[in-house]
Parts: sequence; structure tokens; C-alpha cells
Amino acid sequence: MLQLLHMFDKWIEYSEDSGQIDTVYSDFEKAVDKVAHKKLISKLYSYRLCDNIIDWICDFLNSKKV
Repeated sequence: MLQLLHMFDKWIEYSEDSGQIDTVYSDFEKAVDKVAHKKLISKLYSYRLCDNIIDWICDFLNSKKV
């Protein structure tokens, strides 16, 4: 929740300075229910996705209740 509030603060700051704000919204909730998690992580590594992003996705997957 704090991260979201921090981002809103930054967006307001940028918009007040006539800055541009680009965002990406991803809803992984239903998508990851349809694939094997180990295969998904393996595929992300094969695409050479940033380790921090893969770690974030792994944390998300590990927190899901099966």
C-alpha cells in the first residue's frame, strides 16, 4: 500500500511539472492459474527478463493459495 501511495505522490508531482507519466498495468491473477509456475519462471529466464522482475513474480506466485 505504501508503494502505491508513493507512486501517486510522484505522479502528482510529475503532472504538476507538466511531465509525462507512462504506466503499465498487468493482471497476473488469472493468467498464472492456467500455467505451470516452474515453466513460467523458466520461460522468463530464457527471455533474459530482469532478475528483480522475476523475483517479484516468484514472490507473487509463492504467496498465492492453491
